[in-house]
Order: sequence, then structure tokens, then C-alpha cells
Amino acid sequence: MKTRKQIEQRKLEIRNLLTGSEDVDVDALEQELTELDAELAKIEKREKLAKGLEAGVIGGEEPETRAANKPGFTELMNREVRSITIATGTGNSVITSDIGVSTDVIGLPENASCILDFIGFKNMHGAESYRQVYQLTRAEAKYAGIPADKLTQLPGTDILFDFVEIPKKKFALSTVFPKEYSKLTKSNYEATILNEIQRAVRVKLSHEVIVGDGTDGIIGLAKVPTTKGIAKDVILTTINDTTLDTIVYGFGSEEMVEANRMLIMNKATLKAFNDVKNSDKKKLYEIKLNANGGCGTINGVPFVINSAMSNVADSDKAAAKYFLMYAELNKYMLCEFAQPEFELSTDALFLNDMDAVKTTGFYGANMAGLNSLVRFAIK
Repeated sequence: MKTRKQIEQRKLEIRNLLTGSEDVDVDALEQELTELDAELAKIEKREKLAKGLEAGVIGGEEPETRAANKPGFTELMNREVRSITIATGTGNSVITSDIGVSTDVIGLPENASCILDFIGFKNMHGAESYRQVYQLTRAEAKYAGIPADKLTQLPGTDILFDFVEIPKKKFALSTVFPKEYSKLTKSNYEATILNEIQRAVRVKLSHEVIVGDGTDGIIGLAKVPTTKGIAKDVILTTINDTTLDTIVYGFGSEEMVEANRMLIMNKATLKAFNDVKNSDKKKLYEIKLNANGGCGTINGVPFVINSAMSNVADSDKAAAKYFLMYAELNKYMLCEFAQPEFELSTDALFLNDMDAVKTTGFYGANMAGLNSLVRFAIK
């Protein structure tokens, strides 16, 4: 076997042959270079093993390197070592033990209604409030005998308008958490907290669009006044085999059955529809849920679930507690008055070793549109 020096010398000679002007057998030289490389690799491996034996390392690898190459090494490193106190006959003994800890955090069930996906939205960044105009009446043409110019000149008293105010309200949430969440633990606590804070305003809005009182918060659907021709309150005795027909055919335009109206209810009310049976003891209402489970159809009529709605037994018109609504949700306007802000501070509670996170948003909402909302209660 050639030595390392001999191999390097022969490689130099081959290089000179290849760069010279003499005719050479290139294929033969290529084959010889391949063999020289193989011999050199054997020499390097022998040298590495020899050095390993001198250092007392088996296989020529450092212990950390060998461990990292073993299956399951990554999972082992993700464990946290905890102290465990064990009672013995003479006292307590403290030992350490590997405890497997996940890197991910399993979240909670969804708590934001998808009703926000169906309502209207206005970007009003920089404004203090917003007015949404809506039409109250239509004009009607007259028969002959009236001058032709009067047919096209519609008097102001024939077509009337009104508007609703949408004031700005501030939404905010802040919390603190130990720095250890991001420094010492394998589980992704910090990312989970930041994600929850960011979605907190959406969760709040999804409930406030129903119950917002219009004073401290936005104007929710339950608080839209009946004095402006927008909302109407109706008393139902129960949910039975005629309830859906009463709602769909009894309200809205006299000329059509609106396809863009949607039922709003909580899960308990949806179950009440599901429990209605015909004379053959078969379910009368066919309920189909969308993939997210938060909306769907009842006999083809769209609905959305919102936990802020009252249960059937608790509904009370006088208390603005409704178990069912039928609305043109695209006419319920949610205005965003400023770009939502999300801030993380590592200095706010520096001496306490705590990080602080805060989110803020400015929103307002109200319903506009004649006969756009019908609310149902039992009493």
C-alpha cells in the first residue's frame, strides 16, 4: 500500500501529464486517480481510528457525536429533567428523572363565532365615527293625466332616507407571563399566549355583535332599536313543525323570499330544531353543517351558531334576550377605525422577570336597512 506522501506525489505527476502537450491515455489516468482516492480514504480512516484509541474514544467519534447519530436522540434531548422526592425508611431522597415534554401545545375548542365572516365591513381608519345611510321608501309612477315632466321629477316626499350612527369603541387586552416560558421550556407556551392575545379581539367582537349594549360597547343586534324600521320583535310559543315556514315566508320583502337572510341561534336552539319530528317519528328538519361546524343550513335555510344568543326557555323580549334572529347580516356594518395593534414588551416588568403583551383595536357596528332584522323570543 502506498503512503500518503506517495499518493500525493503521484497525483501531482498525473496533473502534469494532463496539462502537458504529450499524448496520454486519459481514461487510464482517470481510473488511476479513482484508485488513489480510495487508498487515501483508507489511510485517513486508519489514522482517525488510531487517534480515537489514543484518546480513549471508541469508534473515533466524540460521545456527543455518536449520541446525536443514534435514533431517538432528538426526542431524548426534548425531555426535561425534573427532581423527584422519594420517601424512604430513614428520610427523603431526591433523584432526577427524564420526563418527556411536548414541543407543541394542544389548543382549546374554537370560541369565536364565524358570524364575523357574514357581516358587512368598512375600513374607516382615522375616523371618529361613521354614518350609514339607508332608504326608507320608494316612489311610484302615476297614470296619464299628470304632466309628463312630473313622472320623472320625483318629489322629495316620495323617496325618504335615514341613517344610523356607528361610534368608535376601543377594545384592549393585556397580560404578562414569566420569561421562563420562552427561555427554559421545550413547550411552545410563548407562541400560544401571543396567538391567543392576537385573536382575543375577534372572540370579543363575535359575541358583541349580538349583545353589545351600544354604550360601553358596539351596538349589537339585540340592541338595534325598533323605532327606525330596521328591527322587529316577534313572540313565538315554541319551536315546532311550522316555525321555519313562519319565519321564512312571514318576514322580509312582499315580492320575494330573500336568499341572503340567515338564522342566528346557539347550539341549544339548533338542537331544538333537530328534535322536532313528524307524525312518523322522523326528524322534520334536515340540518347540514359546514366543514368548520359553526354554520350550515336547516332545510336549505342558512344559519350560524353564536353562543351569545339566549336559550329558548330564557328568552325575553323585554330584557332584549332573544333565542333566534333572522337577519340580512351583510347590512350589519362593522367599522374598523384603526389598524389593530399588537405589542410585546420585555422591559415593562424587567425586575420581575416578566414579559408583557398587549393588543388594541377600535371598532364600531350597527344595523342599517329597512326590515333587515327580525328577533324572536318566547315571552
